[in-house]
Amino acid sequence: AYVGDSTTPDAVRTRTLSEETARVFRARVVNPRWIAAMQRHGYKGAFELAATVDYLFGFDATAGVVHDWMYESLAKEYVIDEENQAFLRQSNPWALRGIVERLHEAAERGLWAEPDPEVLAEMQRIYLDVEGDLDRPDGFVRALPAGRLARRVHQAEPVSEGAAPARRALIRSSALRPR
Repeated sequence: AYVGDSTTPDAVRTRTLSEETARVFRARVVNPRWIAAMQRHGYKGAFELAATVDYLFGFDATAGVVHDWMYESLAKEYVIDEENQAFLRQSNPWALRGIVERLHEAAERGLWAEPDPEVLAEMQRIYLDVEGDLDRPDGFVRALPAGRLARRVHQAEPVSEGAAPARRALIRSSALRPR
């Protein structure tokens, strides 16, 4: 597959899908300026980071154009990097969980052929930590403008034990869908 680039009409270029994926990956996906721009958009920026991982996964699943070094970079930049992880935890912890799930799926399916075991172990630790935050009895964690995390306390009547798992499942299933 080929991609035509006519952004400069005097210098039209044609690249393979693999070349274009690598170019976009370096120029945007792991570009610190682009990540910082996404952070300025809070919840929606975190959603865009997760969507970017989904798009790359889809390209790799269908066209085989994402290399192991790209998955490793995504894991290190989006999940393991303390600043980015803190942003995702505060702004949209469901996006962080989704990113880890998608990277883990890539490893399970063999798309990320040889993941570093230490990176996988660190991602698993982070995943369990985030899942624990999201699985609190009150149903979810929400970000405060001051940058602290606080549990939402329901002032209404108590929810029965049987309803809590259903509520959490609903929150999980709709967490990364645009509203």
